[in-house]
Amino acid sequence: MSTASRIFGLVITLAAGTLLSFQARAEPAVEPERAELGWTRYAPNYQEATLEQVVDEFREKTVDALFVNWPALRTLEITKEETVTLQSGPIPGRLVLLVALRSLEPADIGPLDRITLKETDGVLEVNLFREVMPGGEARVYDIRDLARDQAEFPQDRPTEQIIQIITESVGFPEEWESQRSTVKALNGNLIIKTTAQNHRQVESVLDNLRKQS
Repeated sequence: MSTASRIFGLVITLAAGTLLSFQARAEPAVEPERAELGWTRYAPNYQEATLEQVVDEFREKTVDALFVNWPALRTLEITKEETVTLQSGPIPGRLVLLVALRSLEPADIGPLDRITLKETDGVLEVNLFREVMPGGEARVYDIRDLARDQAEFPQDRPTEQIIQIITESVGFPEEWESQRSTVKALNGNLIIKTTAQNHRQVESVLDNLRKQS
């Protein structure tokens, strides 16, 4: 993405941020519980600051319970080392973070690849829309080569063990416990419903198991 495109997008976003800042000054002080969720206002003053520095200041000034899905951001070629220039009066921390992140987005991405903030169980998450959409996506994984008949192929793992490996190493334990992500075995296949990022991790886990067999 060209520098001109990023600057143009940033100017538009900052214009919206200025309006929000003006409205915010007329509002009552942020309630403590809202401040804990990243709503504390501060004045960003970034001149070629790295994205990691922006994230660190957000954590320092608002809430430490912040999860950034860096692997998902890397699919947009956004890394911790990307630099951001942003100056503004006091605005909510969430807006600071979102403006900084979206200034780095490619100009031609689709709506599902836009960066968003999602609050879950007291944790603020930086992710892509496609990663946090409810329900996830169901995919079928053929594991017949990994879970053959135990009597004939004792070196193979039982299906239950493969499922356990997946649920213990993919995503977060809470996802599987709360049934936001699910896995079912059927006729030598695993039917897994989860996020796009988790599906990539499932593929990696199964590839590693095949290399070990």
